[in-house]
Amino acid sequence: MSSTANRGEGGGESTGAYWCHGCRERVPAGDVAGDDVPNCRSCGATMPFERSPGATGYAC
Repeated sequence: MSSTANRGEGGGESTGAYWCHGCRERVPAGDVAGDDVPNCRSCGATMPFERSPGATGYAC
């Protein structure tokens, strides 16, 4: 088994999303421009980023 920088197979597949757990709102990471952290459209709270279960490797 080897480790590579290219961990995705397929085009444009998101490796995570921003979530508002209180409102159950989800914004795919690919839909967020730049490094801005989105706010929930329903309650205005900052939405934390969570990696998808299928993502490999570490976020750092």
